[in-house]
Amino acid sequence: MQNTGNFKAVLLDPEKKDQPWVISYCTAEKEREGDSVGERLGCLDSDDTLKLAAILNKAVHVGSVDCIASKSLCEKLKIEESTVMYYPSGSKLQSKQKQMLEFDESKQIAKEVLRLLPALTTLTTEQLQLARENLKKKDPAQRPLVVYFITGSSEPDNELRKLPKLVPQFKVALFNCSTDATLCDQLYLTNHLPKVTFFRVGGEHEFHHGRSFAADIAAFARESFQSLVHVLDPSSFPSPVTDGQNIWLVDFFSPHCSSCLQLIPELHKVAKQLGDVEFGTVDCTIHKEICSQQQIRSYPTMILFNNSKPHHSVGYMHSSQIMEYIEDILNPKVVALDLDLFTTLIAQRSKDELWLVDFFAPWCGPCQQLAPEWRRVAKRLNGTARLGSVDCVEHQQLCSSQSVSGYPTIRAYPVGKTGSSMYSTYNGWFRNVQSLVGWAYQLLPSSVTIITKQNFRDKVLRSEDPWVVDFYAPWCGPCQAYMPNFEEIAKTMKDHVRAGKVDCQAHASICQQASITGYPSVRIYKGTTTKGYSQNWYGEGVQNIYPNFLIPHLKQKFPNKLQEFSTKTVKDEL
Repeated sequence: MQNTGNFKAVLLDPEKKDQPWVISYCTAEKEREGDSVGERLGCLDSDDTLKLAAILNKAVHVGSVDCIASKSLCEKLKIEESTVMYYPSGSKLQSKQKQMLEFDESKQIAKEVLRLLPALTTLTTEQLQLARENLKKKDPAQRPLVVYFITGSSEPDNELRKLPKLVPQFKVALFNCSTDATLCDQLYLTNHLPKVTFFRVGGEHEFHHGRSFAADIAAFARESFQSLVHVLDPSSFPSPVTDGQNIWLVDFFSPHCSSCLQLIPELHKVAKQLGDVEFGTVDCTIHKEICSQQQIRSYPTMILFNNSKPHHSVGYMHSSQIMEYIEDILNPKVVALDLDLFTTLIAQRSKDELWLVDFFAPWCGPCQQLAPEWRRVAKRLNGTARLGSVDCVEHQQLCSSQSVSGYPTIRAYPVGKTGSSMYSTYNGWFRNVQSLVGWAYQLLPSSVTIITKQNFRDKVLRSEDPWVVDFYAPWCGPCQAYMPNFEEIAKTMKDHVRAGKVDCQAHASICQQASITGYPSVRIYKGTTTKGYSQNWYGEGVQNIYPNFLIPHLKQKFPNKLQEFSTKTVKDEL
């Protein structure tokens, strides 16, 4: 806004006419041709104008007028020299409340403008109680309420005077707990002041745990308004949370924990999307007994209560991970085993089934870290192997009978065996999806031949049949992740190409001679053309080792079936 033409239109705009304004008037002549208004002597420059607008953050509009170009306007407003003016509203430029701002830096001007804004309304006990009752009754005349609770003679920073302008859809007010300690005690605020609280329609409330800046509080209020996250205390926990009537996800946290504060907005995102799950928070610095009863040992800890049965998850999660966590619990791929199920599904399983079982204790930190990985393993294997879990606190007799002495204990009950006495224990360093899936595939019947330094030359290099070989290391995470892909390649191409794998840790000499420099590496050996002669150790390198590329590539390269299959067919016909 810099000329007479738009001055009235901008200030009297329906969305701006009742809002406060700061206007910089510049009466100085240009010192050089091309100088902008802000570059003239005594005028607020463009950078300071932008800084001022950023600090006031839409709570106060900022504009500038070039009094050389708009001389008649400035004369009408009685502006005789470069100055900065504050107006309580755009429609009252002649109001006695207008104020000249005798500062030349944006921060100083902003500080003075904030002081001139109306102070937050202070509520009495009766007013606050009436507002909360009306919200509980869902009275349409009662707007949601943002209250800044203080105590004693403390006052909120003037910066918070911007807040009513940032959230005009809510009523913003102040309450001094010194006037009614009982009311603040009921909200568990006495030892946690100052504190911003959002009271929403329906009677629920939520506390702001972030920074006490107007923009942060405004963002919190909008988020809290859009999604319902209950603040739980002894009056609302354990009942109705553990009654089993509804599914609840409860976040047990400490406001002093940075990961906890990052998690709360993620909970709000999920709460907006899932209408059939209730969300709640428990502040463990206030409600220590609740957290102790739930065996909370680290923050944040989330517990999903599904038919009152608790499912723990520890640590920060993105909203998408929380959604996945809830989905996994409500539609489990992992079977929760008790004594009867363990007997039926494990001890009496058929010989063609592979079962992986996690024996855990709910209070065990590493067990809690394993739980989401275990669910992802189940989804990744997708029935190739079946996964179960045993809560050794709830089913102590079962774990004792299986001689489980530490947590987590991961066992595989292999193909080709029956009963529960024959098993393999996972001793890998990493308990992540890649490592566990790789371990599972090592226990499954394989279409891939194990190649050693004793047979590599005869089996591969001197073979007349084509081979595709996976060179890997057992400690290599990507190698474990790739293993199912190579298994798919081997099964799909079994009539055309032989598949093998080489453990480069156990058979380093092979990998050195083949010039293997990274894992996993896949090489193609097309087959010797002269019987008894060896092919080159290097073979043919493969840039893309994944099935979507390698299977079509191998089909094109080796369209004919392996000789043994052709011969076998002839023999069968005879």
